[in-house]
Amino acid sequence: MTDVREVWKSIRALSDNDRSWLFAQLADWPPFQRFLASHDKGAGDVWQPTVVFDGGSRGNPGPGYGSYALQFGACAAAGGDEPPQVTHLEFEEEMTNNEAEYEALIRALEDLRGRLTAMGADPRQCEVAVHGDSRLVINQVTGVWKARDPRMLQRRNRVRELLRSFGSVSFEERDREEIEEVLGH
Repeated sequence: MTDVREVWKSIRALSDNDRSWLFAQLADWPPFQRFLASHDKGAGDVWQPTVVFDGGSRGNPGPGYGSYALQFGACAAAGGDEPPQVTHLEFEEEMTNNEAEYEALIRALEDLRGRLTAMGADPRQCEVAVHGDSRLVINQVTGVWKARDPRMLQRRNRVRELLRSFGSVSFEERDREEIEEVLGH
């Protein structure tokens, strides 16, 4: 029999769309439901995923890009012992570095919420840790700094809307080198 970690590693190698499709197909399959139940966290336990994000633009403003990584802590069913899965993004529009940072965080939170839901977890039972090197994004989202520019305000509001999906969220500014090491760039 194949080790569960090998199966999960193969599933994580799928594209986001293929993985979402697979989980949707498996959701009603009794063996998959038993698998999820056997890996459920105990009563009172909380999922503790970590999001690492980064973004930039070529030209500032220019074509935007970003990356994010999701890691699910010690939850074996979510691949917690595996390295974080990194997603690289290319945005179609021109934007500033700060806008790209926001866009990467938005995509990461949307992806996290979708994956948790697909795995049968309630995002409201999660304590999410968000790590990034963007002082502007972190301070605007947490309310330390105001978002005055309409483009930043719109993105900040979208992040805050997504954050309401989770039980709690903490932000931590990290050194650029640490973020690059996690994201592999």
